[in-house]
Amino acid sequence: MYRKFIFLMRRVFIFTLCTNFCSAYSADVYQYGWNDIFVNTAREVSYLTEAEKQVIIVLNKARTNPPLFAEKYLAEWADKSHVAKDCYDRLKGMRPIKPLYPSKALSMAARDYVNKTYKNTESALLWTRRLESYGKWNGDIAESIFYGRRDPLEIVVQLMIRREESAMKHQENILNPLHHFVGVAMGPHNIYRYVCVAEFASDIKESGRSDRNHRGESFSASETSEILKTSEVRSDPKRD
Repeated sequence: MYRKFIFLMRRVFIFTLCTNFCSAYSADVYQYGWNDIFVNTAREVSYLTEAEKQVIIVLNKARTNPPLFAEKYLAEWADKSHVAKDCYDRLKGMRPIKPLYPSKALSMAARDYVNKTYKNTESALLWTRRLESYGKWNGDIAESIFYGRRDPLEIVVQLMIRREESAMKHQENILNPLHHFVGVAMGPHNIYRYVCVAEFASDIKESGRSDRNHRGESFSASETSEILKTSEVRSDPKRD
């Protein structure tokens, strides 16, 4: 009887602790902005660049406090297009959703696209094939690609509001509560100067290939410098 009582009290304690934690998180987010613990989920990851980590931070800002994200980053665009206004209104009415956590397998798949489309050694594989090269995914998966800019905030905002035909898709990718993991890769592009790829998944388990050094596949400083000297800044007219 005593053991059952102790077991029951432990369950009550854990439930109370979790409830209080969630309440504190919600209050902290809504009253004070963003909680760094929840938005900076890639802070200890070694295979992402600082810019790639910043992209994840911005994605998580949109997810963990949509109304504040709308007010702080979308308000200036809301009167410029109906796409931006619809996105603004959508986020203003949203409740928080869980942040995205970094996945090395997803980041490797994204890096493959960045490298292959620049070097033109081969056409980039279908994105599901790239994902399968580095891990086994379950549930929902999605991909967003942005060309022409390298500022993390601008990349995420423009994905969400830029074009009517693609903005809703990117909003769904970023704000889908079924997405729990994200991989990001950024790099130079031989036509549009920069490219950023984000891969999303509900669940993914890494394979042996993803144990390779992710950052080791990035471009060197000299390669990047040379590309920026010879490339023209423009955005992809067909795909974003």
